[in-house]
Amino acid sequence: MPWITAGRLALLGLLAAFVLSWPSAAPGTGTFVAGLYGLGVAALAASALFFAWAAWRRYIRALVWTQVVSDVVLVTLLVLWTGRAESPLTFLYPVAIITACLLGGRAGGTTSAVLSTITFALLYWPPRPGPGLPERAFTFFLNMAAFNLTAALGIALAQRLRSAQQELSEARVDLRRMEQIQRHLARNLRSGVVTVDDAGRLTSFNQAAVDILGPGLYEAYGHPLETAWPEGARLLAEVAPEVAAGGQHRYEIRQATPAGERCLGVAAFPLSDEADRPLGHGLIFQDITELKNRQRHLEYMNRLAALGEMAAGLAHEIRNPLASLSGSVQFLSESGGIPDEARRLLDIVGRECERLDRLVESFLLFARPERKEGQPVSLREEVERTLALLARRPELPRAELTVSVPDGSCLHMDPGELRQILFNVILNAYQALPPEGGRISISVAHEADRHVLTVSDNGAGIRREDLPHIFDPFFTTVPERSGLGLSVVQRLVLDAGGEVEARSEPGRGTTFVVRMPARPCPPKGPGAPGPIDAAPAG
Repeated sequence: MPWITAGRLALLGLLAAFVLSWPSAAPGTGTFVAGLYGLGVAALAASALFFAWAAWRRYIRALVWTQVVSDVVLVTLLVLWTGRAESPLTFLYPVAIITACLLGGRAGGTTSAVLSTITFALLYWPPRPGPGLPERAFTFFLNMAAFNLTAALGIALAQRLRSAQQELSEARVDLRRMEQIQRHLARNLRSGVVTVDDAGRLTSFNQAAVDILGPGLYEAYGHPLETAWPEGARLLAEVAPEVAAGGQHRYEIRQATPAGERCLGVAAFPLSDEADRPLGHGLIFQDITELKNRQRHLEYMNRLAALGEMAAGLAHEIRNPLASLSGSVQFLSESGGIPDEARRLLDIVGRECERLDRLVESFLLFARPERKEGQPVSLREEVERTLALLARRPELPRAELTVSVPDGSCLHMDPGELRQILFNVILNAYQALPPEGGRISISVAHEADRHVLTVSDNGAGIRREDLPHIFDPFFTTVPERSGLGLSVVQRLVLDAGGEVEARSEPGRGTTFVVRMPARPCPPKGPGAPGPIDAAPAG
């Protein structure tokens, strides 16, 4: 409708130019020009009416037929007013027919052609006899043929146009649907996707990539990938030749993210157009940190199961002769007549027997802990007992203690197992302290349904390459230690439904975080002590 209205206005402009160029000196010119102006105004009013009707979007079929008929009527009036059969405006009939074909298709074009033929024939009727009759007859039949030929061509073109519009509309719908699918796919994909061109500039990324790598991707758009993701850029530079040759491998990289250091599984793939011309590369990646943690935990549990199988036999094979050896040493030590040097050697043997017995006991506790009945136990009281026990060990360095344990922090587990956890974690903090200026902080916080025990020190810290192995059995960096203390802690914490982790910076200290399920504490009796806020240095 807008195009047809524009065409009407163009024709009205042509009519206005025709009127203005008409000779004004001829008799009756004023009446003639006024009639043309009137028809122009009528055509303009009809165009405005049709345009408003189309905007109303109701009774569209009636609008089409009204336009088809009114166009023929207006053209007939113009031709009648400008000379009947000899009028220079007879070319408007084919224009009206083409308009009818566009609006009404086959039916509209046929109707317009029939009406044009009838009205044009009436303009020739009755025929004027005279010398120019054969020429006029030829012109008449030529116009008739032009009208019908225009109708035939207009109908064919209109049908093709409608078919093309329908196909285009369907293609647009399919394209829009595909764009929506691709957009939603990229948005909802759990894996991060980034693409780069041949020069290594970032060309696209999805929301998952932003969630994993951070919002720096927005600023890096159009710039080299290494500005936002150096690790990915280095990996792509290393594997690009292999990927271009058809290789498909998955790689793992460590990535510093806003959520901390994460492990990413990354796969690279080439980008090319329909002619196989290279366009760049893409990287698809996932955060597999939790998967790797579960894998390590499964491997750890498998090791525990293997150790548990051999624990019983190992205990009998070591403890029985160890008990005999210890008893014999004690018997000899109590006998008289033993030289001082021999007695000193016997004391060394006795101490080593006790050390071996403790080692076997720790190993058995780690490999096959006893299933003990849990009971409500106060974290505050057990921390007190553990600190009092460690205070009686003169070999430990002095430390400035900061302790904050709120009242009502209770767990449901065996008290002995909780003491083992506290003893090993706090003892590990003492053993890491410097000779002077040592500080230890012990605190308990409540998060959701868990108590979080945090033990921090300002010791030498743990090397980055050693940190993933500190809970492995028999792993130690100090030769005189067994390497089972932290392994026992992790085993007991896991069996109680908790989790333990270590954070460390070399030269700045270590922090152990133990999360355990919280339980309500039983009512306190009269005279029970309040919460620990601080403890003296010792």
